[in-house]
Amino acid sequence: MKIFRYAVSVVGWVTAVLFSIIYGNFIFAYLEANAWIRIEQSSCFYLNALPLLGILFVVLAIGFCVLLTFVCRKKRWDPKGYWRAGVLALLTLPLIVLGLDSPPIENDYTRADIAPSSKEAEKSYDVLMTYRKGKGPFCNFDAPHIHEAMTNALPYAEEIKKAWQSISADRRNIEKLDSFDQIVDLTPGTSLDSNTPILDFMALRTIAQVYCAYAELKAEESQPEEGARHLVQIHSVCRKALPNSTALVSKMIWIQIAQGNIDTAYHIATNPNCTLEILKILKAGFSPLTQEDVSLRRPLIREYMVIKHEIDLIGPRCGFPQKTASRIMSPFCFNRNRTIRDLKNQYDIFIVGASKCLPDLPCATNVVSTKRLRLKNPIGQMLVRCFPSFGKAIDKSFKVKVMSDLLAITLSQRLGEELHLPDFYTGKEYINNKKTGDAMSAGPDGIPGTKDDIILGK
Repeated sequence: MKIFRYAVSVVGWVTAVLFSIIYGNFIFAYLEANAWIRIEQSSCFYLNALPLLGILFVVLAIGFCVLLTFVCRKKRWDPKGYWRAGVLALLTLPLIVLGLDSPPIENDYTRADIAPSSKEAEKSYDVLMTYRKGKGPFCNFDAPHIHEAMTNALPYAEEIKKAWQSISADRRNIEKLDSFDQIVDLTPGTSLDSNTPILDFMALRTIAQVYCAYAELKAEESQPEEGARHLVQIHSVCRKALPNSTALVSKMIWIQIAQGNIDTAYHIATNPNCTLEILKILKAGFSPLTQEDVSLRRPLIREYMVIKHEIDLIGPRCGFPQKTASRIMSPFCFNRNRTIRDLKNQYDIFIVGASKCLPDLPCATNVVSTKRLRLKNPIGQMLVRCFPSFGKAIDKSFKVKVMSDLLAITLSQRLGEELHLPDFYTGKEYINNKKTGDAMSAGPDGIPGTKDDIILGK
């Protein structure tokens, strides 16, 4: 009988220690995830100072069990030991609740939501990925003033001409890309994870800047037609890539290039040497960008799918560097389906908002980042909280859309034609800039004369 009681006692204490480890580490994980404990700067995915604080909470939990046992025996409460079964049940129930997960998401986003609409477009992928990050070096020439030359080319004429000759191979690639109807950065064989190839921002931006600087130089040298045709070509490539870009990096690269192209086209159009023929070339190549061109819907869906994949890899580790701790704590700190569901709910705010004018995206981000974590699934919530804000990227894409509208109106006016477009922000017609007479936008606030006004050539 004594052996049986000793065996029961050993099992009971082993169970108590196990529960102490679980509850101790859970309390630590929850506090750390809520940023209440800061031993050192923690990342989104790993909890720091686990050996000290985790052990401290475990010791406190074991001490509580020892104290409870001592008090029960001292007071002779329930001498038959039924209280142990009651405490066991009481401690087990919260773990069951913590371990219960949500059902999987039905009809979740898939590759079909971001796949190119034409299989022929996939041929452009290999040409475009000539400029994938890590493949360089690219643009191996010395042109420190290329950015300034985009609006004031003559002082840097020799530098621009050398740069133009240096990108002869890149110009051939641009011609190849322009021969496709669509340009894509994703194929059925492309992986969707953190190792997926992405474009090199500096390489493509520098090539586009050389095109713009060369076009500006030709305009200032009274040879605007040659420059205008090259500018239209790089903008044509940009227009074909914009609606099909699935990576956020790719999308923002082309948005930035489009902005530079629009600025240069405006400078050429306002140059005294600009003729009606040049205006017609620019007008044909710089039609207003569409909502689909600037929408970040596809890139955000892809971002969601990539982060979903990373959560599947990182989440089960529960932020604990130790494998043993991860195995023990995973069922209670991380619910995979609930995490993915929370992630999708937050991304949907941006995915839907990316296709609308003036979505309240900063507000949506603040709601996510300021809420205190729930007790259930703290690590999953922490992972969801780590997703970035896309408000600035969406604002940038909208601004370039407005700039393309303003350029199209300006070119039409200088050709003696009328073009009426609604202001993207107000829905009314664009207003005239009193200084230049060209169209302008009052910006997101709808009030002229404020710092968010959008004016070409500014």
